[in-house]
Amino acid sequence: MRTWFSWAALTAAAILVPTILVGCAKTPTAALPTSWLDPPILYKGLVDDSPTWSHDGHSIAYHRGFPSTDGPAGVYIVSAAGGAPRLVTAGDFGGPRYLRFSPDDRQLVGGWDGQLVLIDVSSGSIQRPVYTQLGASSPDWSPDGINILYRRISNLPGFPPDSAGFHILNAQNYSDRPLRPGAKILFGWSPRWSPDGRAIAFVGATDHSRLIQVFQLPDSSLTTVSESPPGWDIGWVQWVASDLMPNPGLLYWETSGALIHTYTAWPPRMEPNVWLYELGPWDAISPDGEQLVLVRAQPSDSVGVLFIRHISDLSGITRRQLTSWTPLTGTGSSSQPR
Repeated sequence: MRTWFSWAALTAAAILVPTILVGCAKTPTAALPTSWLDPPILYKGLVDDSPTWSHDGHSIAYHRGFPSTDGPAGVYIVSAAGGAPRLVTAGDFGGPRYLRFSPDDRQLVGGWDGQLVLIDVSSGSIQRPVYTQLGASSPDWSPDGINILYRRISNLPGFPPDSAGFHILNAQNYSDRPLRPGAKILFGWSPRWSPDGRAIAFVGATDHSRLIQVFQLPDSSLTTVSESPPGWDIGWVQWVASDLMPNPGLLYWETSGALIHTYTAWPPRMEPNVWLYELGPWDAISPDGEQLVLVRAQPSDSVGVLFIRHISDLSGITRRQLTSWTPLTGTGSSSQPR
């Protein structure tokens, strides 16, 4: 039994709100609300980032960029029900970030110092399964746990063309290969494997705009779901479940400066639908599509930490702070968020 009303009510609420229209390649089926739920802080003053849900929905792993009374900078895990966080492994301001749980929730993959890292959730031990001079980022685990999809950050002179773009790392023997369908090379950001393992959603680009695209692995077909209007960017695509839809859809946002618009797109038509939540770059939806983990300002000092709320709760009654940050006494200014 669901505690709060469904995605249908949330979408209907968006349609009924007073609207302003924004152009994009595929027009949203609901117009934009004049106010948004739980607007984010963006990059300034964050201590927690990269939250990711375990597949059972019980835990959230995240990166803390500064030391605190919880412990050093590094990767932590906190129960979605609340409680004290547990340090998994020490890190620094730069990482490990871009965290994703393995399907069995025993490992985390992330990016740190421009390379991939594998983290054992129980022991905190770290492995670096592959090294590339082109840099590696934004990993995502395949649903069967065998492969890790990630992006090569750059393309340097003298390297073969397929050294760049998306690559697939075998998580068992660490063999690495480009994701190259035929003569194509897939470039982009934020690649995400579909829950059935048959498709990859990512942020692509043309010379003038960013795109939300879906690549079908069985037939190598590529579909553009949305294209950003001039002056706008698109980012942070993720797959989302719904109690109303037989298949998962996509959740993503468009941004222009401090202004953010969030959309969903559901198969088979994959037409963008406006969403009432204004999500930030680190916000993540739970595997069952019921809850959001958000990076928002804690009331005491406006430092960005983790909050959690039920998606269908428009009143905010379920919204609660999940992590908190208290600086260590005697630390220098370099260890303080700004």
